[in-house]
Amino acid sequence: MKLKPITAIVVLLLVVATLSVSGCTSQQQTTQTIGNATPEKVATNTSILVTVNRVTLATGSNVSPTPKAGFKFVGYNATLKNDGNKNYTIGYNDWTLRDTAGGVYYPEFSAGGLLGGRTQFNGVPSFEPGDIANGIVVFQVPQNATLKSLTFSGGDTKTVITL
Repeated sequence: MKLKPITAIVVLLLVVATLSVSGCTSQQQTTQTIGNATPEKVATNTSILVTVNRVTLATGSNVSPTPKAGFKFVGYNATLKNDGNKNYTIGYNDWTLRDTAGGVYYPEFSAGGLLGGRTQFNGVPSFEPGDIANGIVVFQVPQNATLKSLTFSGGDTKTVITL
């Protein structure tokens, strides 16, 4: 039996629609606003629970590295918990910081001297269900930047925390 061209197109569209609804990895996005009265910011989604707190970094002439002229370092103590049922790989480069002027900043991996003995967020190659990863994520931003949001994009989730 030969299919008419319109029937073949309808069958093809049904297959594409079925695959797009059922077979792809979904990405959850959660937005949590951090109010002035609450120092801890928590965002949840179906896979990874994200908690962040702004931290004070070490400063002074004997601290390394130093920011570029006109810039400063900001840090966030981050804790991630795998609340899902999948294994993930997460890293320090899963974070981005944005300001209200449209600037996008990525972690400064060489910022260990700014942490005052605290642990830097390095991520883990095997983040299994129930695992917890934590550490401080450091960014270099302009002195006058008004920070807007901190985003974690790891695994199959994206969490945006409004600052």
